[in-house]
Amino acid sequence: MKIYPLTIGMTPAFYDENHMLLKAQLKCLQNQTFKDFDVWLIDPHYEKRKKIIPELATIYNLNIIHVPYSPNPFVAKRLDCAIFNAIYCYSRSPRIVRLSCYRFVTTNFCEEIMNSPINVNIDFYSFNVGPCMQEEKERRSGNMVPHTKHEIVWNFKSDEINWDQIPQSPGCEINGQWNGDENLSLARWSEESLIETGIIPFPVNAYGNIMFWRDNWLDINGTNEVFTNTDHWEDIDLDLRANIRGQLAVRKPKLMYRLFHYHGAFSQRSNVEVDHKCKEQCDNCKYFLRYANSMSDRKDRWKMFEMREKIKEIKLYRDVNIWSCNKCGLTGAMWGWENGEADYTDNIKINGLYKATVLKDIKVGRNLRRLVNDMDKKSSLQDKIEMYNLSWAEDKYYEKDW
Repeated sequence: MKIYPLTIGMTPAFYDENHMLLKAQLKCLQNQTFKDFDVWLIDPHYEKRKKIIPELATIYNLNIIHVPYSPNPFVAKRLDCAIFNAIYCYSRSPRIVRLSCYRFVTTNFCEEIMNSPINVNIDFYSFNVGPCMQEEKERRSGNMVPHTKHEIVWNFKSDEINWDQIPQSPGCEINGQWNGDENLSLARWSEESLIETGIIPFPVNAYGNIMFWRDNWLDINGTNEVFTNTDHWEDIDLDLRANIRGQLAVRKPKLMYRLFHYHGAFSQRSNVEVDHKCKEQCDNCKYFLRYANSMSDRKDRWKMFEMREKIKEIKLYRDVNIWSCNKCGLTGAMWGWENGEADYTDNIKINGLYKATVLKDIKVGRNLRRLVNDMDKKSSLQDKIEMYNLSWAEDKYYEKDW
């Protein structure tokens, strides 16, 4: 398989029968001024899409590698951020973009990536288009109007993005509040996001709209596969670890835009059921998450961890601030209500834990570098898929060599 200088990695959790969302994203890629890249589609809906993907590859003149995705079968999950690591395991390209659902990119997106410094990651900021801030103002006043204005940008009727409907100026003040300009009510970014930086330490407020060099991703062991089964702030964790490790980045504005959308209620936050569902949480964990996340008293939340440990419902890994359910395998971060995620992230900073967590005894979190070294030796896609799927059960991929 050819190794391209750039990979666009997609993990399309949302599904529509006419494939319009995927088509709109692929149309953006078709129109790129730099074209020497491939597209890896790590697909939770592989069975539903496998017949149409070859046709779409022809229509949009793209080299698409379509891969089925199965989550870790040993641990229960509310969320599954491990899927982001799959792209970096499969593709051998040195530069890999994470292009999530409802992200649309300008025609010079890939060209700007290729013109960026070697071994320096890229953050594309968070150019969130909607929900409309005027609509939100009306809803707060009791007039429950639906969120619809963002649909002037794209609305499932075409593969074309109405770029002229995306505001060119920021609609928010530095504090994140709407500036009151109705013409900018979709532009949920501030002046700070318009700064194209030089090379800087990796920012701790990059939110998943990123290009990482593959070697940099593997150096910090990628997305944390452990606490992210319950919490969806994997980007904050990744940012911090990259920063601690001394990795660098440039920030580039107005290249990637995120259109407002609602998350689904199924595995992978999908709007319909995926091919391979995540293992379900036990009733005790469902109750714990519902109750603990509603607490206002930090001490009581910590007491719940200790109480569950005492009655042997969970195991606590205090060195990495992780808890694990002894029944369903659900794992999550240990943090209180008052300080929130800082209870977890401060432990990373204090102890220099730049590598994503690996817990061999319960088979969660893998040594990605070791897995990649083995997958890179496989010449066929099918062999790579088989090795990746078997990696969840292989002890050697849970052995740390750091």
